[in-house]
Amino acid sequence: MDRYDKEGILTQLRTSRMGRNLEFWEETGSTNTRALELAAQGAPEGTLVAADVQTSGRGRRGRDWNSPGGSGIWMSLLLWPQISPEKIPQITLTAALAVRDALSVQVPGCGIKWPNDIIYGGRKACGILTQMQAEERGLAVVVGIGVNVNTRAFPEDLRGIAVSLYQLTGKEFSRSAIAADILYYFEKYYEKFQRAGSFEPLAATYNDSLVNIGRAVRVALPDESFEGRAEGIDGDGRLLVSGEDGSVRAVLSGEVSVRGEGGYI
Repeated sequence: MDRYDKEGILTQLRTSRMGRNLEFWEETGSTNTRALELAAQGAPEGTLVAADVQTSGRGRRGRDWNSPGGSGIWMSLLLWPQISPEKIPQITLTAALAVRDALSVQVPGCGIKWPNDIIYGGRKACGILTQMQAEERGLAVVVGIGVNVNTRAFPEDLRGIAVSLYQLTGKEFSRSAIAADILYYFEKYYEKFQRAGSFEPLAATYNDSLVNIGRAVRVALPDESFEGRAEGIDGDGRLLVSGEDGSVRAVLSGEVSVRGEGGYI
């Protein structure tokens, strides 16, 4: 039975901190927004806000995120990382590793599309949105994670783009168990990241699942676009893209599309 509520998640947890302070909503506007409100109130690291329905879910670059009830994991994790602000994007990559591990337990074969999308066969099963705000005690970072778990069908504009674990297998999954697994793997990776003070110890593991690697990609930046070949990430989590002239550019942020049979996706 897919029991996705506060008790359902707490009974599955194997973490020491992540998710132990849990706020669950049947319906909320945005779990990220609520987590940032809790940060302003001084909530501890590892605080989790989860919901069955989001009415104002957001993806990267302000896009709407489809968050209907009874179908997905919509949750946001509050962190107080002891790192410099320029390293915050690396937390997003750390979360992508955790989601990859958790979903692979249920349905093998997923990969990571840089920087933070979890992909099955070219379609997106999970998106991650990281936000931050300055507070008196330091920099609060909220990692929002949306996973398509038991979705039967998507709106027409998302068909061919999004996919759920149910669509891949024809089976229903326990959202609480998957959410708990994500938190378990995230705690392990996050502690390693914090100890090192960089993404360097995790870069090779990340590259092992990177669907961009060795592929032709198109990178869209605010002021330009260019194409090249993805060579993996460096120790700072930047995507390395080589050009025909042999030059290599390190991309810290941007919209990256991978070339497939029908063009860039």
